[in-house]
Amino acid sequence: MIFEKHHLYGGAITAELPKNLVDASQLRQIPDTQEVFLVADSNTLNYSELNKDDSIVIDLMERVIVDPGKDDIESIYTHAKEISSLNNNGGENEWKLQKIENFKSQNFPNDNIFTAVCIEPAKKWGRTTKGSNQPTLVILLGLIRIEKISTDLLCTINVPIVSEEELDDLFTLDQGDNENHNKASQRINLASKVLNHFLQSVKIEDWSIFTN
Repeated sequence: MIFEKHHLYGGAITAELPKNLVDASQLRQIPDTQEVFLVADSNTLNYSELNKDDSIVIDLMERVIVDPGKDDIESIYTHAKEISSLNNNGGENEWKLQKIENFKSQNFPNDNIFTAVCIEPAKKWGRTTKGSNQPTLVILLGLIRIEKISTDLLCTINVPIVSEEELDDLFTLDQGDNENHNKASQRINLASKVLNHFLQSVKIEDWSIFTN
């Protein structure tokens, strides 16, 4: 996979993301606080590249306030819950957050950074089958808590698991199977690589974006 520098928010923020992504603002209206990227090709078989259904969303959001006495990592729960609600048109949705980890970036040495994996039913594909055949959305979250400007920079990579083979692999993965041949695991690990690369490379080039 080849990465290239992307100029976000008019160049005020830069970060490295996979080459040849499509800027979704060329196709539809995107909020000013968001950057959305889609995969340009129809890949579904090459597990060294992002899948055609994968997408990357970058958000600049008001910093989540964590209750006194609670760990700051609670902030990523708040964001995951909001994303799940939005995916379900404001309603309640079954979801679980797992693999929550701390992350370090040389560009944000004094800020807390967290990564997590969120798994929820992917209801928009129209199937409601329970168990291993239920289409599932795996969301990888990367959260930078930029304290001095009271902002949360959130990067989410959406990995829809829809095919029967990948759904079966996701089910066995949930049961503890971590074999390299697991196709669901390969897609999630690749998205994790992209997320980690973004978090290591993202940089604020023009801080005035937060005062305009």
